[in-house]
Amino acid sequence: MTTSPPEEPSPFLSRLKFRAVQPVDIPRCYQLECTAYPLETGASKSTLQNIQHHAAPFFRCVLLKKSKSDEGRKNDKGEVKLDEGESEACHHVHHSPNNELIGYVCGTRCHDVAPTPEFKSSASVDADQPPLTSSENSQPPPYPYPLKHEASGRFLAIHSIVVQKEYQKLGVAKALLEYYIKSVEIYNAELDEAGINRRRNKLKARKRATKIEKIILLSKNSMVNL
Repeated sequence: MTTSPPEEPSPFLSRLKFRAVQPVDIPRCYQLECTAYPLETGASKSTLQNIQHHAAPFFRCVLLKKSKSDEGRKNDKGEVKLDEGESEACHHVHHSPNNELIGYVCGTRCHDVAPTPEFKSSASVDADQPPLTSSENSQPPPYPYPLKHEASGRFLAIHSIVVQKEYQKLGVAKALLEYYIKSVEIYNAELDEAGINRRRNKLKARKRATKIEKIILLSKNSMVNL
């Protein structure tokens, strides 16, 4: 029985780098948040700062390494020249102009995963009922999960997943989520290893750490193909 070799990543996807979000990244993340979500539903800068501070392992970003083709677009100052209609998107990481922050995903741990009745009725579609009018549907449904990080929560609720518009539908969001899930698996494995080491060394933990049992992501139909 022969097996086909694993698919090689596309040249574009091979330029992606992943890491945890740093405090210096928050302005750029907020800029992306504002372009991705309406003002009334998007996270504020302070909310992103709080998530980064209290739930740092669950706030991750994707960086795009600049290609050689960008070298010919630099001006006298060494900055990449933008084409007409192109937005300023370059985010210098650690004082290096070689990486561009093009997306992120953030979440917090929580105990409760049940959406509120208001969110269920607003988000679901009943074929026997007429569609809501624009006036009835003007208010966004209440958000069902707490933004406050509950450190011992068994569930991880993803609040935002954002990819810069020109890089959407290229596999960036999928690669970012795969990396995010892997980082959670590593997080859980490290908790197991820490517990084994404590038992081996007969040390007492002040508070037993709980692993993440499930990752939750709510998404509008229009955002599924991000």
